[in-house]
Amino acid sequence: MESRANDERAADVNCSRFSRPLVGEFAVERKFQKIYTDAKFVEVQLQCTRVCYVSPISSKPISDVEVEHLLSDKVWVWSKFLKKEISLSGRKCTYVVVFNKETSVAKCDCKHFECHGIVCRHIIKVMDVENVETVPAAYIVDRWRKDIQRKHTLVKVAYHDPEKTEEVKRYDQIMNAIEPVALRSSLAEQKLDIVIEMIQKNVLRLDESDVLTSAVGDNERGGAASVGNRKSSDAPLTPGSVNKPPNSYGEDTPSLSPPVVVKDPVTRGGVKAHRTREK
Repeated sequence: MESRANDERAADVNCSRFSRPLVGEFAVERKFQKIYTDAKFVEVQLQCTRVCYVSPISSKPISDVEVEHLLSDKVWVWSKFLKKEISLSGRKCTYVVVFNKETSVAKCDCKHFECHGIVCRHIIKVMDVENVETVPAAYIVDRWRKDIQRKHTLVKVAYHDPEKTEEVKRYDQIMNAIEPVALRSSLAEQKLDIVIEMIQKNVLRLDESDVLTSAVGDNERGGAASVGNRKSSDAPLTPGSVNKPPNSYGEDTPSLSPPVVVKDPVTRGGVKAHRTREK
């Protein structure tokens, strides 16, 4: 999923920077070159290149605003070996396209637009015959447009990290609360200034909260350390304890108890006798 998201992001950048050249002079191709992503525009160009195989047979009006066009086209089949459509030599098929003069919308028997969301070559041929220069909005699918920022690209996704699930839920709650505010504030400049000022104040409050949280955490850690030091100083000294006093013979000298001088009792009229005994 992360790889697909990165590929989609790179494709959006390329679509905004580069534009694929035209292969013909159809109004449909010029329109979709400007508004469709490169991947979908390639499919539109494929239909434009196959218009040369479409031949008009006849046309007749069926009402005051509708005209029925009869077209002949090659039979195209999908080749699993070549991974593309190929035409069957010598075989052709007839298609019926109903064109509305008022709305400039046409409906074809092949149902290519209903299945793939791309205008078929038969409709492109009829629009060229009828001299249609403006592509109807019915043929423009927002899903393939490159000038619309898709909402799913703004959502923070936890890729293979279950620990971020709660964070994603909180992010979704924030976005659901902010989206109505953003829509209303974008209608007027005055409303936009109010929302921006409110956001800046909230950012300052969040910064202050972070500072207070870090200060409280430092105090708690400092208090715990002082308590630990006090307990270690008040604890009784034992030979096997880590709290034994420092060695007077140096840090590199093994920790041994210093010699204790024991005095013998003084006898009357005698001399004091001293002897040293190791503890």
